[in-house]
Amino acid sequence: MPKEEIVSDVAPGEYNAVVTGADLIDVKLISSTFNVEPVFFSQDKGKMNLSFGCEVATQFYLRDERKIIGTFLMEAGSKIGRKWVLRAKSTYLVVFDVEGDPSEEGALSYLRRIGKFVCYPYFRAHFAELCSGAGAEMPPLPVMRGNVPRKIPEILEKELD
Repeated sequence: MPKEEIVSDVAPGEYNAVVTGADLIDVKLISSTFNVEPVFFSQDKGKMNLSFGCEVATQFYLRDERKIIGTFLMEAGSKIGRKWVLRAKSTYLVVFDVEGDPSEEGALSYLRRIGKFVCYPYFRAHFAELCSGAGAEMPPLPVMRGNVPRKIPEILEKELD
């Protein structure tokens, strides 16, 4: 995940209002495709590049229902040169309940920041299962690293004497 997506795009107070009142209530796999080209099985695995990524596909804050909803497109696979020889694409639905009345900016920032970390373990396991079922020997996807604090610290200004 690019570092610029981890940096907050909202005031700390708005984001923190969501953190204290948000509960994950659902994660669902809503679509998945998997393709392996026959050339995958005959190529030197050292020539293939493992790649993976995640992006927010849709995002909604339903204030009246107190829900934050988003879909995340996850993709992983292997290429020989620029051609995909093994590829999995999955979309996950993530739903949070939220207490209080946070701003839309705070709610959607929370979704973008936390949603990827919610989906990734499910996708990682799904990718491993698909590869295993196809007899495609692939290393497991790496653990998504990132120090995602539960709250964004507010910077306190000091008065200069």
